[in-house]
Amino acid sequence: MSIVAEFLGSDMSALRHIYKHLSLAYLNPEVVNHILSNQCHISVRDMLDKASRSNDFAERKRLFTAYL
Repeated sequence: MSIVAEFLGSDMSALRHIYKHLSLAYLNPEVVNHILSNQCHISVRDMLDKASRSNDFAERKRLFTAYL
């Protein structure tokens, strides 16, 4: 069992929520800079969806390019 699962106990919906947000940690650094400087105009839902589509920095940058 993962540390996150142990922390949450049996609340699997919260576990899915945390893992979905963890994908944001692996965004391309350029995309993160644009988001933090308010130059990336994207909803949180779209951001999470796009961040979870690929593990490749270049691919994620391509997915976010339309919002920059």
